[in-house]
Amino acid sequence: MRNLTLDDLRLGLKDLLEDHDEDLDRSLTGKLYRPLIAQKRAELEGLSETTERSLPFAAELAETDAAHDAMGASIHHLTQAIILNPAIDDDTKDVASRTQQAFVPTLGVLQARYADQAAHTHRKRPIFNELRPDLERIQVPGGSNLAEWVVTFLDQGDRIGRLLDRRAEAGVGVGVEASATGGALRSSVIGLLGRFRQGIRDEVASGATLPSDYEARIFAFIDQLDRTRAEANKRRARTKGQEGPSQQPPKSDGDDPPPCP
Repeated sequence: MRNLTLDDLRLGLKDLLEDHDEDLDRSLTGKLYRPLIAQKRAELEGLSETTERSLPFAAELAETDAAHDAMGASIHHLTQAIILNPAIDDDTKDVASRTQQAFVPTLGVLQARYADQAAHTHRKRPIFNELRPDLERIQVPGGSNLAEWVVTFLDQGDRIGRLLDRRAEAGVGVGVEASATGGALRSSVIGLLGRFRQGIRDEVASGATLPSDYEARIFAFIDQLDRTRAEANKRRARTKGQEGPSQQPPKSDGDDPPPCP
């Protein structure tokens, strides 16, 4: 887990507490660590917006986020209008309902952190591919169709993800990741997750009745984030290696003897 950034850890703790709530209740270790994980999540969420604005690509992210949120709100309001309109057929209403639930169930999801929005987009691509033929049949103002609105919304979410990756690449020594507060919090969260994982293993070794894939299931998303970040780090290292060291003329220390005549 040493590759995880603060944004990765935010996503990972959210996944643990929201998507694995029942799993945490199945073990003594999960019950013990749940409040500790919740506390660290609150600390991560509490990082100031002022710090966010000082990070690389802040302007680009704000602009992309505004476009993403505007399109998301458009999708939500349009699908809601279709659902409520008594003159529209049930099949179209069903498509609108599924679209709303899949992509923008409430306007509140548009207030999520950048990393959450990027992850949401990644997860929803397969659903869009399934719905696309139906979405193409729903015309929208401007001469396009609902599929084009949704794909624009998802593309903006993907761009947020790419900008966050570029921030991670360019952010060495800059911003919250390298600050004393951010660095200490990151180390603290990774340490907590390591102890939590070892506690699960100790509980299993002691004979606790837990599913055979219990640990893997709980840490699946965090492990995926770690692998993705490690692969990105390797790609950057290979790219730097291919560029090679810069060629500089040899420097003289000023004490070298004069050249032989």
